[in-house]
Amino acid sequence: MDIVFFIQNINMNFCKRFILLLVGFTGILNGFTQVKSDSSNIKFTLKNEAQFNYQLNHGTCGSIRMDHVSDYWGNRVSPRTEVVSDNPLFHGAFYALIKSKTSYKNKYDLELDILLEHRGMSYGVYDMENVVILPIYNFSFNEKLKLLNSELKVSFQLGNFLNNKVHQGLKIYNLDTQGSDLILSWKKLFLKYHQIGDLSRYIGLNLEETYDLSVGFSANKEPNKGLTIGLNLSKNNFVLTFKDTLIFEPYEINKNVFGNPTYLNYGIWGDYKFSDNNNLYFQYEIKGAPYINVQENSALLVGGEFNVNLSKFLLSINPEFRYYGWMYNFGHRNDSISYRNNLYNVNSNAHMGYTVGRYLYPLMNYNNKFSQWAVYTDYQYQNIAGIELRAQIIRQLYKELDIQIEAESCTLIKEYEFEDKKTFTYLFYSAQLTYDFDGFFNLGIGFSNKAMNLDKHYQAFYMRKKPIAHFFLRKNIL
Repeated sequence: MDIVFFIQNINMNFCKRFILLLVGFTGILNGFTQVKSDSSNIKFTLKNEAQFNYQLNHGTCGSIRMDHVSDYWGNRVSPRTEVVSDNPLFHGAFYALIKSKTSYKNKYDLELDILLEHRGMSYGVYDMENVVILPIYNFSFNEKLKLLNSELKVSFQLGNFLNNKVHQGLKIYNLDTQGSDLILSWKKLFLKYHQIGDLSRYIGLNLEETYDLSVGFSANKEPNKGLTIGLNLSKNNFVLTFKDTLIFEPYEINKNVFGNPTYLNYGIWGDYKFSDNNNLYFQYEIKGAPYINVQENSALLVGGEFNVNLSKFLLSINPEFRYYGWMYNFGHRNDSISYRNNLYNVNSNAHMGYTVGRYLYPLMNYNNKFSQWAVYTDYQYQNIAGIELRAQIIRQLYKELDIQIEAESCTLIKEYEFEDKKTFTYLFYSAQLTYDFDGFFNLGIGFSNKAMNLDKHYQAFYMRKKPIAHFFLRKNIL
């Protein structure tokens, strides 16, 4: 069970009492850390985690940096004010993720999780507009069969895929999805099929069901070293707006049974692993409709992951280059998606507390990365590239005392100038000191410039001009 508190603008006396309460609570949780039940071929596992997080600065008027060329970027209340709007982290938000896993014969697994959220103490104990109960499930099985005197491995999953990434993450990455996944592997060959449900709803990608089929081979001389490469074909469809219809009017385009345009992407992807934690990867796709133009219809990702892990020092670096042609991204933006249940006026306080709309921005996704395909599809009708860098440093200072630094930057390179600039850089960072109390809990003090953003049509962050301080008390149970 993952339990996390986010607190801002709270009385310090209350905070002290709450910490004492949480310490006692984590002691209770310790008794239910990892419950295992083993009856013949059936195994059941339950895991728990707890965290308390308090951000010292209220920050409702915290100024931000944003790119106005992206429509409604940052603040749907008033795009010109450039301030952080109200969100659950200002009101003592809490979530718990209760995880369970049932296995049968070490082949069949059923993961049933329940996400519980109370999105702020400011709204009262039983305000149902700020209480969330969300089921998460995943069924999977793994089987080994004989085919021509060799082993055929079959792997299948059905349900939720949290923080999903398809292939190397050119289009689908840093995104929660529902669907299915099938992998057949035989010798060094493999076949993969991945299906994703509607992404035109809870996230504004205007992408309905998508299907991806790929074949490839792994020339790995060792389990975690070598080359993997594949070819993929994906089928996609979206809903045309009136403006988009005028663009497609000169062309004949295929449509599905609902009358929506459908198209195919053809791609190649691969990676080369030097070791467990160091690799290079790429992915390229070209859209097959309504015409073929390499510059306008293509998308490319090139990146790498590099890690240095010493006894008292950990460094992780993830650089990436991304390019998306305007036709590749065309149509995949729907800014009518809202994570609030009230479209409020900038001159009213009616927005306060309306942090759950028809669609949910889960509190746990505040811990996700910023980069996602929707960041790039937000810039319609122009080619766009991005230079990204994610880095993490963990340094042991003294026995149980560590310093942790994380940063993510995304420099967007646009085709057209805006305010005499073609580039805009998003930079999110955090730094904190953590002390481990005999492996029982961690106490941390730090700061960050990242704020939760419920005003975009995808799950984004505000980039504050000035960071805010925070401290946390965390109980991790593996």
